Amino acid sequence: MAEAAEKKGYLKITADCSTVQCDCEGHSLMTSMDFLTDPSHLEVLQTGKSLSSFDSFAGHDANDRQKFVLDRIMNLSYYADEEKDNNVPRIDVNDPEDSYNYTMCIQRSMWLLPDVNIDDITPEVLATYDYMKRCQPESCNVWKPGKDFEAEDDHTFRFTKNVIPYVYDLTIQFRIHELSQETLAKLSEIDNLEIHKALLMERTKRDRTRIDSTRKVKSVFMIHKVDNGLLISHITGVANTSIPTIVAGLLSNFYEMVATEVAETAHLTRKYWKEKSSDTFNEPDEA
Repeated sequence: MAEAAEKKGYLKITADCSTVQCDCEGHSLMTSMDFLTDPSHLEVLQTGKSLSSFDSFAGHDANDRQKFVLDRIMNLSYYADEEKDNNVPRIDVNDPEDSYNYTMCIQRSMWLLPDVNIDDITPEVLATYDYMKRCQPESCNVWKPGKDFEAEDDHTFRFTKNVIPYVYDLTIQFRIHELSQETLAKLSEIDNLEIHKALLMERTKRDRTRIDSTRKVKSVFMIHKVDNGLLISHITGVANTSIPTIVAGLLSNFYEMVATEVAETAHLTRKYWKEKSSDTFNEPDEA
């Protein structure tokens, strides 16, 4: 596998997850979209820390790197025709006239997940209430299917996220599915890192006819196999037509909050898989 990756010109990652513990500390690259471009990035990951970044900008002001990333994720979809079937627009980030309509946000993260087999990470697992409740940061309140909402299928989940404490909450519903092998080559171009598996979480709505300012959300959970575990690379893109003024004014500070939440997510996810391999994981929830 490493030999094949070298032939294609991909980065050869020598990370070993055997020393990575559940605890995680966040390391922010601020607004940078360039990951693994500096040897220090891999050194940070190897110590068990997470990497993260966040940026927001007017669509028509996107730089080449931002366009490159968005172009590879924003029009991915489970639906054969997402405009018709999910009532969301296709977005051409390279077209100034089209991109002018949106404020774009990109959140990136990367961290190591020890002692987990890539085949164990599936849409069916990640969409469960149990996984989401255990692995989402404290700022997210996960809705329980059958109690808080009626899920369309077992690939759909919903949560409310506290974006700014006491000021702004956002409820969002996602549908998750595994991306095809053909798509992985395009995703591998983002960091010149061979992606061995990827899951797409895309925003859906209970009422598809309703249109709001959050026109499109795509979140791609990508996996690269390393020694004794996995390298997780997660990118979320958001296209919004009317971000609240109070939120827009604070966006420049979001990368600090993102770093904290990414580290929390990495810690909780590591803990989830560690507990899943033990008998204590199967104890019934009190709730």
